[in-house]
Amino acid sequence: MKLLKPTIDHIPAYLSALGRGWSPDNLRPEAAQEQTAAISKDAISFVSKLDDPTAQAGPIILPDGSKVSRFSTIWGKALQARPDRAQIWCSALMK
Repeated sequence: MKLLKPTIDHIPAYLSALGRGWSPDNLRPEAAQEQTAAISKDAISFVSKLDDPTAQAGPIILPDGSKVSRFSTIWGKALQARPDRAQIWCSALMK
């Protein structure tokens, strides 16, 4: 896996993954729709919050609706080499 700092150039692949059913939150599948909406509203702001080593992106919403402080994160993206079978894998690595 190669870690990349997210850029606006990664947005089409990320939107594709969200559109195919991937969600950044396995307990809140609606997070995919929220992120799609956030990208539509302001893609540059969305991308800037993905690389968040000082946890400035705001709180995490838990399944019960409560909020907790965010950990600092670094987002990574790994792509399979074969374009006919390309898959996107995203993960948050806690510092």
